[in-house]
Amino acid sequence: MAGVKSVGREFYGESCSRPFQSLETLHFENMPRWEKWIPLGVSEAFACLRKLSIIRCHNLVRKLPDHLPSLKKLVIHGCWNLVVSVSNLPMLCVLAIEGCKRVECESSVGFGSPYSMVFSKISEFGHVTAGLMHGVSKVEYLKIVDSEKLTTLWEKIPEGLHRLKFLRELSIEDCPTLVSFPASGFPSMLKVIQIKSCSGLKSLLPEGTLHSRENACLVRLCVVRCDSMKSIARGQLPTTLKRLEISHCMNLQCALDEGEGSSSSSVMHDEDINNRSKTHLQYLDIKSCPSLTTLTSSGKLPATLTHLLLRECPKLMCLSSTGKLPAALQYLEIQSIPKLQKIAERLHQNTFLECIKIWNCHGLKSLPEDLHNLSKLRQFQIVWCTSFSSFPAAGLPSNLRVLGIKNCKNLKALPNGMRNLTSLQKLDISNRLDSLPSPQEGLPTNLIELNMIDLKFYKPMFEWGLQQLTSLIKLSIHGECLDVDSFPGERENGAMMLLPNSLSILCISYFQNLECLSPKGFQNLTSLNQLKIYNCLKLTSLPKEGLPPSLTQLEIRNCPLLSQHCNNEKGQEWSKIVHIPCVLIDNKFIHETVTTDSFTTQLNR
Repeated sequence: MAGVKSVGREFYGESCSRPFQSLETLHFENMPRWEKWIPLGVSEAFACLRKLSIIRCHNLVRKLPDHLPSLKKLVIHGCWNLVVSVSNLPMLCVLAIEGCKRVECESSVGFGSPYSMVFSKISEFGHVTAGLMHGVSKVEYLKIVDSEKLTTLWEKIPEGLHRLKFLRELSIEDCPTLVSFPASGFPSMLKVIQIKSCSGLKSLLPEGTLHSRENACLVRLCVVRCDSMKSIARGQLPTTLKRLEISHCMNLQCALDEGEGSSSSSVMHDEDINNRSKTHLQYLDIKSCPSLTTLTSSGKLPATLTHLLLRECPKLMCLSSTGKLPAALQYLEIQSIPKLQKIAERLHQNTFLECIKIWNCHGLKSLPEDLHNLSKLRQFQIVWCTSFSSFPAAGLPSNLRVLGIKNCKNLKALPNGMRNLTSLQKLDISNRLDSLPSPQEGLPTNLIELNMIDLKFYKPMFEWGLQQLTSLIKLSIHGECLDVDSFPGERENGAMMLLPNSLSILCISYFQNLECLSPKGFQNLTSLNQLKIYNCLKLTSLPKEGLPPSLTQLEIRNCPLLSQHCNNEKGQEWSKIVHIPCVLIDNKFIHETVTTDSFTTQLNR
């Protein structure tokens, strides 16, 4: 088909008056010499056609069949010279045009009730006909990409965006001339707006324009890579907005400016001001905004906020000038905010807070002293906070379920009262500490998963009663213990260091001088299903009596001596692993019947 220049009567059949009566899908692709499609001239052609795709036909000029009564999906991609001319598509649901010269429609065009329309890389998108606007007016999802004349589109619609009465979601990308939305505001049924890489966008509405109270459906606004935007005027946002996401806006200084917009209006009654000050914003997510210095111009966060996520904002120094977090807050995630020294002064009002994650905040020194009073807190993580030195004296909430403490180099000790965390199910500690809990303090008794990375933890955790953790299913130990040559080893009194017999998954790594796995240490592991051994360079042997019969998956990585002994039928450890269904050594399967993907999936569960 590469040599075809014209599609005409020979395509339909010389003697056929009603061609392709049963055809439902028609697809043209990679026809570089195709220039024109000559319609048959009868309305009965393609009577049942539901999907039409024309892909990378660069020289095609025009035109599509005039009447496609059953067409539901039309896709045009990479046809740079094509003028897409449609006259009657009464059943159309999806229109995706990505790369053409122009789109034209007759004034009487019928588009049915299209759900989705995508216009991308249309070189003459400013040439908009009344017919196209009639079709667009019924769309529910509209996406416009790479149009340098987008503002012309708004002018071509007599009632502005309000003509799009059925529009639910609007996405605009790579449109540099877009400075703002029309003063008429947003369509009344619009729920989601996504704006990406619109370098000229300065505000949502023209300066001094307020959002109309009649438009009350917008719930989500996403703004990405709009470098001319310095703030978002709160008065231009409808009170229905629940989710605001801003990322990679290089010049954004203030996320919500509560003075801009409303102060420019010369006529506004007290009732209007009160209504506009109300907000239902629940989710605020700001990422990679290097100029951001404040979240709101007033210094106060919206009282309705339930989720706050802040990442990579190097100039931000505080979350709230009042030192308080919103009482409704449930989820707090902070990453790479180096100048932040504290999340709040006190948390006594934050009774709904369920999750706190703090990563890479090198200026953070302490946590609020009343942290232990957060009765609904289920998850707490603090990672790579190099100035953080101690937990509050009262410790953590007893209802905590997940606790992660990693790479806080100035942290001296674990929180007080660790054994009192009776609801804790997962404990992840990757931190070198000067002070370890006493054996009386011990470990939380209901742990299901325990991950330890600290050379000081290996022996003490057996003193803390590791064997008594009868609910423990997964144990990962990252050793670096130079004096350990057998795992598990012996205590100073000669007694064996025993693992919980409930273990299903065991991972040991970085034991530099480990030479063997102790037979007695594995005898009681009757539920062990997965065993992973990484980076134990001197390890040569598995338990003398073999591994537990319950074991179905074994992975060995970067253990050269052990790998050599296990890697073929002549290896001295071969008899100990031959019965195990899935064995992976240095990313290679020993049993050829198992696929890499299926095994890796099981190991990562």
